[in-house]
Amino acid sequence: MRAELLFRDVEAWRPEGWERVDLALGRRVVLARGPDLARSVEAAEVVEGRGRKLVPGLVDVHLHGY
Repeated sequence: MRAELLFRDVEAWRPEGWERVDLALGRRVVLARGPDLARSVEAAEVVEGRGRKLVPGLVDVHLHGY
């Protein structure tokens, strides 16, 4: 599999709680998540995530008086 970005060994947030995984991303989409993806994914950029947490970007679109 070819990915734009691969996060290796990162703690990723899920509604069920934190999960230590590898996460492969394409353009604006998660291609795969799971343990040891680094063995089967070729990525343009690899980010070593050990000791780091990954959360979705949250955007507040609630504007008062605009």
